[in-house]
Amino acid sequence: MQNKNQHWITRSYLAGWIDPNTPSEQEGYVWVFTKDGNAVKRKAPKNIFCEPDFYTRRANDGSRDLTLEAALCKIEDAFIRLRRNK
Repeated sequence: MQNKNQHWITRSYLAGWIDPNTPSEQEGYVWVFTKDGNAVKRKAPKNIFCEPDFYTRRANDGSRDLTLEAALCKIEDAFIRLRRNK
């Protein structure tokens, strides 16, 4: 399903926190700590800070309205280009 998992912290922001020592054969990861600091694990940015249909609205007929998700995607894309070029 298109745009099912929607990030409430953008993947583009999380990309700045990818461990620079990630082996080349692995997908980039960030370190995730529990609130109490007792546990730590590595997770790919695509797998954290997301919820199914977080920005999706349901129409009266039950269909998914991705208008807000699409608008946020455009903002995120513009931010990525700006950061890359500056």
